[in-house]
Parts: sequence; C-alpha cells; structure tokens
Amino acid sequence: MQTRTFDEVTAGFYETERGQYWLELSKALSMWDTTAPVLPVTDTALLPSFHDRTVYVREGRTFSAEDLENGAAVCLVSEEFARKNGLSIGDKVELPLYGVNEKDSPHRTFGDGSGLRTFSLLNAQNRAYTPFWTAKYEIIGTYYSVGTYGKPAGSIEMALNLFLIPANSVKADFAGNIVGSGPMQRATTSFQIPNGTIDDYMAAYNRNVPAEVRENLEITFDDNGYSQIIGGLLNMRYVAIILFAAGLLSALAILVLLLYFFIVKQKKRTAIERSLGMSKNQCRVSLVSGVVVLSAVAVILGTVCSSVLFDRVQTLDLIGQNEHTFSTEYSLWARDESAVETEDAENTGVLEVVIPAAMILLTAGLSVILVNRNLKQEPIELLSARVE
Repeated sequence: MQTRTFDEVTAGFYETERGQYWLELSKALSMWDTTAPVLPVTDTALLPSFHDRTVYVREGRTFSAEDLENGAAVCLVSEEFARKNGLSIGDKVELPLYGVNEKDSPHRTFGDGSGLRTFSLLNAQNRAYTPFWTAKYEIIGTYYSVGTYGKPAGSIEMALNLFLIPANSVKADFAGNIVGSGPMQRATTSFQIPNGTIDDYMAAYNRNVPAEVRENLEITFDDNGYSQIIGGLLNMRYVAIILFAAGLLSALAILVLLLYFFIVKQKKRTAIERSLGMSKNQCRVSLVSGVVVLSAVAVILGTVCSSVLFDRVQTLDLIGQNEHTFSTEYSLWARDESAVETEDAENTGVLEVVIPAAMILLTAGLSVILVNRNLKQEPIELLSARVE
C-alpha cells in the first residue's frame, strides 16, 4: 500500500516503479470521473428506499421473478439519467464492471455526485482495475426518487445515476476486483424472512449467535405493518369464534326450549290423539311437523338476513377510502381474482345450505326421539296420571 502522497518528478521518473504508480493512479482517476454506480440486487423490495416507497418505478416495469432468477441482462436507471442521456425503455447500455465495494453503499461512495472514496483506486499490484465483466443491459424501467429534482434525498443506499441489475446477471469471478470489504451495515445488508416468523427467527438467532456478537449487532425488522395487521386479524378471529360459540349455544338453548314445550309437555295431547284412533305414525307427524316447519322458517329467515348483512358489510368502505392502502401484489387476488371470488362464492353458498339443513335435520331427529319416548307410555296411564 502506498502511503506517501507526493513525489518529486525528475528526468526518467515515470519509468520508475513510483512513476508507474502515479500514471496508474491518474488512469484510475480518469475512469472514476466517468464511472456510474451499478448495484446488483436479488430483489428491489430488499432495498430500503424501494421498501419505504421513497423510490419507485414510474415508467416501464421492475424486475420479474424470472429476470432475477435467470440473471437476465436487464436494468433499471434513474429517470433523470435517462432523460439527460436520451435513453428510453428498450435501449441497451453497455456496463463494464471493474470494482466491487463490499464495504460501503453506493450512496456513501457516490452520494449525490460528490464521490466519497474510502478505498484505494488501485489493486494490490498498484495497477488500475480492469473490467471483470462487461455486458449490454436492456433498460426495462426508470425509477423516480422522491426528493429534490429526483435525487435520492434521505436514502441510505441509492446514489445519483445508479444502475440496478439482477445479481445473477454477473457471471464472472470478481475476487481480484474487490476494492473494499467490511462488516454488515444497515445500508449494505438486507434480508427477507416469511411474514409472521420474526419471533421464530429471533429465537434461533439468540440460540445460535454468541452473546459477544449480539452485543455489537442490531437487527431491525420492517414488515410494513404486517405484525399490526395480523394481530388485528387474529383478534377479529377470536371475536368471531366467541360470537359463533355464543350463537351456537343460543340456538341450541332455543331448540331445547322449543322441543320441551312442543313435544315433552305434550304427553297428554299424544294420549288423547291415540285414544281417538290415531296411529303412532300419525302422532309423530302431528307433533314433529309443527316443530320442523317452525324451525325451518326460523332457520331460513335467519340465513337470508345474515347473508344480506354479510354482503352489505363486504361492500362497506370501513376506512373511509375507496382504494386499499396496502399492496396486493403477492396476494391471491392479484394472481387470479376471478378464481378467488368464484371459490369464495362457492364456499359461502355451501355454508348457506349445509348449516340450515343441519339445523333442520337436528330438530327433526330430536323431535322424533322425544315423540317416540312419549309413545312408549300407554294412553290410559297418561290420561289417569297427573301430567307434569
């Protein structure tokens, strides 16, 4: 490593090793003046600025899953850079990559154009870096930064004139072109875990990472409010279960009272009907039909009213907005909305038929059992005894 920052230039100086160092440094500085930062990504959602939506694709499209997985030669450029250089969607730009900075983010190195160099511009042999990978990348989208004149104000990773490319598109070994390396930082390290697994991840982290390492490492999770949303949904689920249980118990209580007054308390009526010549089956029909008809009317009315109220609630704008405030990009609705709506409609229709039918059959079954119990006693015994 060269530590001396000046030399005396004499005859034949540039033929010396020290002179060659200055020539290579001059060459590297010239390259730096025309260098634009390139950031290989595995997913733009892992970039803090895209995650916070201070940077977003305004024209064209972002990387698809196939682009990222297969390493397609496509790129995103800033809207300002494309405008100043007369570039548009579909144009191809040659990107020779000659240095990999694993220490600092593009924003720290390039910023808004100032260029804070915290690494050497020369390699271990005191020579200017040469490209380790060159390819033509097609522009598929331009992104816009929410800030002053499109500059990435407040960003920790985005830089002026930054190119974004799929990480898998770089198919060359860059071990000899690493200009800087350092520990993980907020501006250089992001990772993604499944929603709802923060507690599991932290448990595994505390179990496997030594305490002395954890003291110097801070992990921040940002799920765009998923934890709060899922917590509210779980609370709503518990309330729904409680309401369902309360409704079921109420329905059973009403059914028990109905059977008690219309069948159990009608022993004397059964005895009279049998004394007048009615058969056992006629007695069954006499008592059971009335109970079943009454319960069927109540169940059908309840089902119709609940279905109407459910449809009304679904169409209500509960948050006072006409559009969702959360992304449905990875939801089932975004992939096949019609299929999901059809499936929901089918499930709802099945429930609207199965539950009322089950209630009516339950009522009919219990009614028959209780009537058969009444019919086991002789009419004379029922008429001569005091009926409770």
